[in-house]
Amino acid sequence: MQNHFIQKRRLKILLILLTVALIMRIAAGFYVEQQVAARNEQGTVSSPFLFPDSDNMHATAANLAAGKGHVDDHGRFAWRMPIYQSFLAGLSLVGLSSAQAIRSVQAILDVFNCLLIFLITRRYFGGRAGLFAATMAAIYPLFIYFSALVLTETMTITALLLIVYAFSRMDENFRMDQAFLAGIMIGLGTLVKASLVFLLCFYTCWWLLLQDRKAYGYLLWGRLAKRDVWLRKSRRIIIIPACILLGTGLVLAPWAVRNRTKLDTFVLLRTAGGHALYESNSEFADGGPNNNKIIFPPGTDSMGEVERD
Repeated sequence: MQNHFIQKRRLKILLILLTVALIMRIAAGFYVEQQVAARNEQGTVSSPFLFPDSDNMHATAANLAAGKGHVDDHGRFAWRMPIYQSFLAGLSLVGLSSAQAIRSVQAILDVFNCLLIFLITRRYFGGRAGLFAATMAAIYPLFIYFSALVLTETMTITALLLIVYAFSRMDENFRMDQAFLAGIMIGLGTLVKASLVFLLCFYTCWWLLLQDRKAYGYLLWGRLAKRDVWLRKSRRIIIIPACILLGTGLVLAPWAVRNRTKLDTFVLLRTAGGHALYESNSEFADGGPNNNKIIFPPGTDSMGEVERD
């Protein structure tokens, strides 16, 4: 009875916390709207967004919604991973194409992030710790501010948390379905943010490190008399990572095939990696976004999308 009362009280606190988080993020949307209006009044640039990346993403989404495919305003087919632009295109198709509408939807998405943080933390450390972690996420200034920007950061956090949650459901038992689902989550996360593909290596190594050293002994030197044990142990070492890899591969394969068709060469992820590397390591690098300040080497403007990358 007492435990039920505690659970009910924590649920009320969580609902209040998520409501406050939503109000703060909607307020941040209006603040960013004022920033955009103030900048546009100065006459230096006219855009409903604060960053050039947002304009590019919105233009790609507009082309996608218009049936022109995933191509940006410069004619690049694989400049960005597709899910965020597809998300924007979906909003546009239901009449939510304005910057303020996008910010409002992302506010709800970031509140969902707070809920995921609560669920993951509760799973490992209990309900009280879950509420504390969700509180920190709800009031964290950068989470609040970035939810109001038309950028991939908020959705990337969602993808990362879903990956963590999927792997938190895996344990040392042989569960191919959970491993396959975790791989799918990594694949979907990669389609939001290309760098999340490295989690495939991280979590595979994590799983292998969880295994008892005896399992590797059975795998390498298992005797026929212990064939049943050898099979059980080797499945955990070989098939679980294989299921993770299979899930990720099945999600990324359609994007890679599409890129091969559009660009006539193999591009697994995107073609903006070279640009990002140059932006952050060239003589023009200053520790922040500086795309408008970069002077690229002569001849790069005439290159194709893949060659330029």
